[in-house]
Amino acid sequence: MGAAAGVVVHPRVLLPSTDAAVYVNAKQYNAILRRRRARAKEAARTAAANASSSTSTEVSRRGVAKYASRSAHAKNRVRGKDGKYLTRAELLAGLGGPEAKARAEAREMEIAERAAKKKAREEKREIKAREKAALRASRAAAAAAAAAAAAAATTA
Repeated sequence: MGAAAGVVVHPRVLLPSTDAAVYVNAKQYNAILRRRRARAKEAARTAAANASSSTSTEVSRRGVAKYASRSAHAKNRVRGKDGKYLTRAELLAGLGGPEAKARAEAREMEIAERAAKKKAREEKREIKAREKAALRASRAAAAAAAAAAAAAATTA
C-alpha cells in the first residue's frame, strides 16, 4: 500500500467476529470494539432487568421505561379503535365507552369547579384592591384637609 500525491492510506484491520470477515479502517478498530462492548453490556443489563421483573420500574416490550410515572399515565389513557388517544370531546361523546364517558364528565366538573374557585379568588382580590385604593384616597384627602387647616391656622 502506498501513498500517492500526499494521500495517506491507512491499513485495513480484520474485525473479530463469527460471521464473514469484515475489514475496517485501522483508526476505527478500537472505537468499534468499544461500542460493541457497550452494546453487549447494555443488552445484558436489560435482560437482567426483564428477568427480575421488579415492581419499581415498568417493563415494556422495548425494555425498561425511562420514567415509570409517564408510562403508567400513558397506560391509563383511553385509546380509540385505531390506537390513538381519544380527545376530551371524543370521550364526552362516548367513543371510549360508558366508563370513560363518566370519568370525562367527572373531570369536566372538576375543571369547572376549579375555574369557579379561581374566578371567586380574582373577584376577592379586586374587591380588596378597590378597598385599599379607597382607603388610600380617604387618607390622602384627610391629610390634604389637615394641611389646608394648618395653613389656614397659620395665616389667621
